[in-house]
Amino acid sequence: MDKAEMIWHTYRRLMYAIALSSLGNEQDAEDAVSDAMERILRNLDCFDEVPSPRARNLCAVIVRNLCRDRIRRKNASPFAETEAEEEDAPPAPSAENVWLSAETADGVRRCLCMIPEAYADILRLRMANDCTMREIAGILGISEQNARTRLSRARAALLNKLREEGVL
Repeated sequence: MDKAEMIWHTYRRLMYAIALSSLGNEQDAEDAVSDAMERILRNLDCFDEVPSPRARNLCAVIVRNLCRDRIRRKNASPFAETEAEEEDAPPAPSAENVWLSAETADGVRRCLCMIPEAYADILRLRMANDCTMREIAGILGISEQNARTRLSRARAALLNKLREEGVL
């Protein structure tokens, strides 16, 4: 069995459950899983071992983001946030330092659950799964610049939450 088949057999139920809970419709969930598999096939080199926690996370993130995109397109608003990078974002390395700190690991995990899911996903891809910006862009179906912007916002959101919760 090749890697793509192994991913399908191992994670199709997980991806379908995520899509169904997000979209609430079996047809849309099936379409989202199909789209997720297409994206997975285009980024197959991101999957080292199957099954693995990294492969599971990647599948979950891909299908969640595709569902978010479908919902966003369905509910498009002229006032939607643009993807322009914020000028006063905090320096990037501090988020990684906090992530790796043994003293704050529990606090980081707790705060990661409190920030928007899209931000938590990109932080997991970058820091926990060690994906490159090119890989993240491919997984999320966005440009590398957009991925950098989202990562910067995610870092800022995590740091703010860490400060609010007294972890820092």
